[in-house]
Parts: sequence; structure tokens; C-alpha cells
Amino acid sequence: MMASTTDDILLSITATEEAIVELLDRLDAREKDEGSNDRTSDRFNFRMTSCSVTIKQIGAATPVTTLVPTRNLSSGGMSFLHGGFVHTGSFCEAELVTSEGTHATVSGLVTRCRYVENWLHEVAIRFHLDIRPADFSRDAPAWHVLIGSNDEQSVRQASHHLSVKRATTTVASSGAELLELTQSRAYDCILVDVDLPEGGADLVGTLRERGYAGMILGVGDDDTESAMNELLAAGCTKCLTRPYTPDMIEDLRDAVSNGS
Repeated sequence: MMASTTDDILLSITATEEAIVELLDRLDAREKDEGSNDRTSDRFNFRMTSCSVTIKQIGAATPVTTLVPTRNLSSGGMSFLHGGFVHTGSFCEAELVTSEGTHATVSGLVTRCRYVENWLHEVAIRFHLDIRPADFSRDAPAWHVLIGSNDEQSVRQASHHLSVKRATTTVASSGAELLELTQSRAYDCILVDVDLPEGGADLVGTLRERGYAGMILGVGDDDTESAMNELLAAGCTKCLTRPYTPDMIEDLRDAVSNGS
């Protein structure tokens, strides 16, 4: 942690908390209306009333620590309000609070400082190391599930219940699409429907042959026990029985959390 020039951390902004919240809400609404987004990754609401931020301005001899209200964050950066101008390229270190109440220190460089109003500026920084947004914002999805199914009703049910558990979903309606999607990234879990036209077992076998080591769960019905056994033999971690219900999704979440 960089040393501060102050014995006591100073408030960067003297406006009331109510005024700050109103301003941040206006900035969010304006950005939504204008559709502006200059970050390469999704940003999520992250409001800390007094976040300890240490900034070493370019050309300054020593850093200064102040308390600032934060606005949002992404995997690669964050933004906050500041009572003065900060030069692009300045070093910044922030003490963030996680969703669980623990503290985490992040550092980065200032990429933008724009005047907002009443001497207030919005400062954006790019982290040196990416973070996991779900650790800090409850608006951020905590896990990503790839659903391999061409059954629209099942997909709707699964997506709904998974969203309640803070999961984001991607849907592949064919085996070919699923294989293509797994080429570009890994998922916390892949759900493979036994009724996929290409054959669920063959699809799982291909994924494993290609070296996909992530969790794959088969999904079937009470009368598809034989097909689900074939999925297990092909490399599925386990199989779950429809319909998609909160209890089934809880079982799925437990399997992902425990890795089995």
C-alpha cells in the first residue's frame, strides 16, 4: 500500500450523500439513454459511499489518499467521483469492499477524468489485473452456464431459474453450435440435453476428446434413464432429471460449487 501524505484520510467531496446518490443516478440514466459504453467488458453497479483511494498524480512527489464515492466497475476497471482533476496516466490504488464484507486492494492507471458539475469529476481507472465483478457487485452474474438444447420451453425454464441464482446463460440449439461456442471460452457448466438431434452422448464424447475438462451435466427425463447412462459413460460429470425447478437448479449450483 502506498503511503499517504495525510495523517487522516480526507473527504474528496463535501456534497451530501443524498446529492451524490442523485448525481450518480442521473449519470447512469444519461448513459443508458445515450447508449455510451467505452469499456470492453460489461460494467455493474458498485456504490461505496466512502472508498479509500490513493492517487499519485503525474509529476507529484507524493501520493494523496482521499475518500470518494464509487459508481460502477467491470472486470477491467472502475469509476468514481472526485473533487478535483486527475491527470490521465496517474497511478491509483483503491480499497474495495467485497459482497461478503471483506476488503480487497486494487491498483491501476487513470484512463479518463471528465468534469461533471460543481467541481466534481468522474474518474475512470484501468486495473493492472482483472477482477471478478461478482465478488464486488451483486448485479454481476456469479457464473456462466452453456445450455445445449433445442427445447424452447426447457431453455426458458432453465434460464429463468438460473438467473435467480445469479447465472448468465448462453444457449446452443444444436450440437454444432455448442461445439463452436466451447472453442472460444470455458464455462462454469455445460448442460447437454439427451434429446439434442446430434445425440447427446456423441456430443459429450467429442468435447472430451477435444480436451474440454470443464463440468458437463446431462439433462433428461424420468423415461430417459438409458440415454442418461450413455451421457455418463461418454464423460458427463453427472445427470439431472427435468423439469427445471428451484431444487434442481440448487442441485446444479451445488455440483458446480463442489466440482462434482
